[in-house]
Amino acid sequence: FTGGEPTLHIDLINGLLSRLNYSNYEVQITTNGWFAKSSAHLEKTLGAISSLNRLQLSYDVFHGNRLSAEDICRLK
Repeated sequence: FTGGEPTLHIDLINGLLSRLNYSNYEVQITTNGWFAKSSAHLEKTLGAISSLNRLQLSYDVFHGNRLSAEDICRLK
């Protein structure tokens, strides 16, 4: 899931996944990591996505200045 910020639509993502037989698929999101300001918020946000296998960080001119090195380490 990508485009916009998928973590703002976790209920929709989980609804879509619940309708699929995704046991043969990986669930991946591309995120700007806005939720990585604390370990608790990161765990709550990512833990709410059903069967999340992979995370990709969107770190570019639009998002890069919003994350600290500590935020990126938490995401890793």
